[in-house]
Amino acid sequence: MRGWAGELDMPHPLAPHLWGQIDEAWNSGALPRRTKALIAGVIGRALGCPRSEQEARRLLALEG
Repeated sequence: MRGWAGELDMPHPLAPHLWGQIDEAWNSGALPRRTKALIAGVIGRALGCPRSEQEARRLLALEG
């Protein structure tokens, strides 16, 4: 399983399950991808994670 930057390491035993849940949520049609990217950016900023916020900005730019 690959992380944000393509890493193959999984530092926590729940990481594969969490990635599966994130993938399911991201691929769900319940919300538009733009909305999900915005949510990810808000969470990234709230957590003080510039990497997550940067990725959310990239996704928002792709979604228009």
